[in-house]
Amino acid sequence: MDLKDKKNSKDNSGLKPEKENSDVGAGNRKKGMAIKYRKFPGPEGINSDLRIAFDKKAFADFIGHSKTYLDVEICGVLIGNVFEDEDGIYININAIIEGNSSKQGATHVTFTQETWNIIHNRLDKEFAGKRIVG
Repeated sequence: MDLKDKKNSKDNSGLKPEKENSDVGAGNRKKGMAIKYRKFPGPEGINSDLRIAFDKKAFADFIGHSKTYLDVEICGVLIGNVFEDEDGIYININAIIEGNSSKQGATHVTFTQETWNIIHNRLDKEFAGKRIVG
């Protein structure tokens, strides 16, 4: 289905139908995962290879986490979804998960297995339907 067809085919919810897109390389996308249609919450007609929408609370949490330790590297993941509109693919970030239990130094950080376990447990419990996008 091309963009012209997509514009003309809405369901009762007002959202356009999901479609399979094999060209996306964001997050932990599995082959065949459908990308939902949703209008980009920012300005229209932006010519960019990647558009990102950052929810206000997620951005505030991101900034807060970045100021936690100023003498060592920190880590975490961005949680959200990949969407598509008339201007193409974009990422919507809804939350962050801090990378606690990582090994940190002044110029490096290592995601440990424990860090990944914590991240995936929180993702499963608190962010159903979302995925790691960064």
